[in-house]
Amino acid sequence: MVYQINSLPAEDYAEISAELFASRKSLDAAFWAFVQARYSAVSHYQDNKGPICLTGVNRWLLQQVGSDERLALLCLDGLSLDQWYLLRDFLTVALPE
Repeated sequence: MVYQINSLPAEDYAEISAELFASRKSLDAAFWAFVQARYSAVSHYQDNKGPICLTGVNRWLLQQVGSDERLALLCLDGLSLDQWYLLRDFLTVALPE
């Protein structure tokens, strides 16, 4: 939704920006409360199919990739979903297959 809203013409965006800010602030607070309640002990879970914290990534990758294979790991910390969409669109144009 944020990605789509940020793609609006400036005049349309200006009309809804106050409501958008209030909605995002409310959603962020609710999401933070959910994360704290649900995942406070996430580093102790053993039933995940992949690493659950950054410290486990190297070990997991070594188990998934053969020694003769090449691997590139991109870590872009702090991007929101709408920023990932912008990055995806940029990389699709910049690095066509």
